[in-house]
Amino acid sequence: MDTNSNSKNDTGILLIGHGSRLPYNKEVISAIAEKYAQTKPDYNIEVGFMELAEPNIPTAFNKLKETGVNKIIVNPVFLAHGMHTKVDIPTILGLEPEVDLEKLHMHQHEHNHSHHHHHREAKSEPVDFDGEIIYLEPLGADDKIVEIISNKINSKLEKDSQDTGILLIGHGSNLPYNNEVIKTIAEKYIENSGDYPIETGFMQLSKPSIPEAFNKLKEKDLHLFHLSILSVVAIELTVTMFLTPYWLQTMYGIPFFASQFVRILKSCVMIPVGIIIVYTMNRMIQKVIR
Repeated sequence: MDTNSNSKNDTGILLIGHGSRLPYNKEVISAIAEKYAQTKPDYNIEVGFMELAEPNIPTAFNKLKETGVNKIIVNPVFLAHGMHTKVDIPTILGLEPEVDLEKLHMHQHEHNHSHHHHHREAKSEPVDFDGEIIYLEPLGADDKIVEIISNKINSKLEKDSQDTGILLIGHGSNLPYNNEVIKTIAEKYIENSGDYPIETGFMQLSKPSIPEAFNKLKEKDLHLFHLSILSVVAIELTVTMFLTPYWLQTMYGIPFFASQFVRILKSCVMIPVGIIIVYTMNRMIQKVIR
């Protein structure tokens, strides 16, 4: 992408995406670059991809270099740091990796991490540049990112029923940064948007997995149902089977066990009805509170 090849500015900007065999990642990164270029028409802006898409990072970098710039700002358009942003991309740019791979490998071995990640072998020679390279942080749990995610979720909450849980899914990483960012986004969302049940899950390399987080959301609703059962059963048995016969015996001399059979039949009918009523009321109360 050559947004302004005749620029007189001595600074170039390189946006880096992950890349994918599918076209969507490239389309999004390219659209971001085009929108940004409209706000900075005097700068040369290129996009490059870590893998699986073209142009790759060295190709896009060298295209900027050929414009005569003496400074290149590199922004990884990733949500959070991971092995790509801490090791692979710095290595391609001729910068020092920010992670000690030997220590990381030893840590994984000690914890029996058998996940296979295929990005550690160099895919190209480091770029050759005599100017300055400014390497920026990924997007992170910025409030604007949280706002975008909140708007997407809230648009569905307005349309759907109250019986809604929220699952935020991250890619996962051998490094802690992705986990931390996803969890921070979840915390900020809860602060701004109420107390809907919310969990975080990861595609790979991190815990909890997506099924684990999904099932945890299911269990929260099941827990409410169990509480409804316990409360109704406890009240029905206490009032119908004990307090009422005791009161009738005390006030009118009716034997305690005289009407127990009828009361058992009554409880068999009233307990299921009570559970449905209490569970429904609990859900309505939760909706009002939120």
